[in-house]
Amino acid sequence: LSNSSSNDFSSIDLAINSGQSNSGDSFNSFSSSSEISTFSSAILLSQNAYERTNYLNFSSDIIKNCNFGIVIKESSCQREQSSLLSKNGNVGIGTTGPGSKLHVADTNTLITSDSSANLRVMTTDAQAINLGGSIGLGGMRDDGAVLPYIFATIHGKKANSVTSDTSGYFAISTRDDTDGTTEKLRITNKGNVGIGTTSPDHDLEIGTGTYSEIDAGEASFTTGSSCTYKENIRPVAADGILGKISNVPVNTFDFKKELCPEGGDKCTDKMGLIAEDFHTVFGRGSDKEISGQEVTMALWLAVQELTEENGKLKEKNGKMEADIESLRQEVQEVFPDTVDDSDPDELSLAQGEFMPYVVKAIQEQQSEIEELKSENQMLKQRMAMLEAKVT
Repeated sequence: LSNSSSNDFSSIDLAINSGQSNSGDSFNSFSSSSEISTFSSAILLSQNAYERTNYLNFSSDIIKNCNFGIVIKESSCQREQSSLLSKNGNVGIGTTGPGSKLHVADTNTLITSDSSANLRVMTTDAQAINLGGSIGLGGMRDDGAVLPYIFATIHGKKANSVTSDTSGYFAISTRDDTDGTTEKLRITNKGNVGIGTTSPDHDLEIGTGTYSEIDAGEASFTTGSSCTYKENIRPVAADGILGKISNVPVNTFDFKKELCPEGGDKCTDKMGLIAEDFHTVFGRGSDKEISGQEVTMALWLAVQELTEENGKLKEKNGKMEADIESLRQEVQEVFPDTVDDSDPDELSLAQGEFMPYVVKAIQEQQSEIEELKSENQMLKQRMAMLEAKVT
């Protein structure tokens, strides 16, 4: 069919050009001396006599319309300049040595480029929200390998329905045998990442309802914790929590090399709790994992217990202060010179002023003791005289 002058190949199902070439670097392809206006064939086959390998090559600029959707604009039939090549069942675009079923080779494209890409998958519908290209990934779902199915899909879709607005989002869908195929991850046009939600409004948001979210610069997640999300709600007693916490040691450790092969600071000289210790003391989780939420709640209970103890101590201190104040007032009534009442709200004792009173009191006590001793001696003498008369 080479060098045919006809320009209508709509009835051809298979076009074969079996040329004899003395060059191993070039091969024959379908060609025509005039422009081909209509070409509905699905296969165009050229065979190199020396390599004995089948190629599907569209490299002529004379093909104007291909009904199966491939339009190639290349002026040379040289093998290394081929734009589309099928070799041994692999299809190459931009390469003469495709290494997989589809191999696309091209120069680098910029991440920020709006118009260039090495591969495009696009829809042709009129613009609307949630419309855009998708790529399905799957395999066989039966032992006989006859029932193909898509297990996961990646999407690039329009983020709104505003004409000329080019905002888009990236999404990943996976299939569950019960729930079907649903979206599991989304990156919005603003860069927010949602897992289990299609409308993340934070840098990272996980789930809906019982959600968790975090923004750059924050040290912990914000979580949905309304009682409307929960059931079987029961308070946890904080009694003895401080003792339990004191029984869970904090350790430094290194991760085993087989579990952390990258090494370095990421794997060595860590500080934290050991799952077995926490599980033994609190009976929560397992002996292999620690829930950060449960550790935080244990500390929260410790704060509650400390707050309660602090309240009790304040109450005791208040009673002691009242007793001391009462004593001060009593002292002031008896020894007014020993009390500083310059601040009516806080009376203080002048200890130096007490010394004369203390000395005087000791003197009086000593005098009273001497009198009692003398009286005691007199009573002893009278007792002796009475005993002598009786005998």
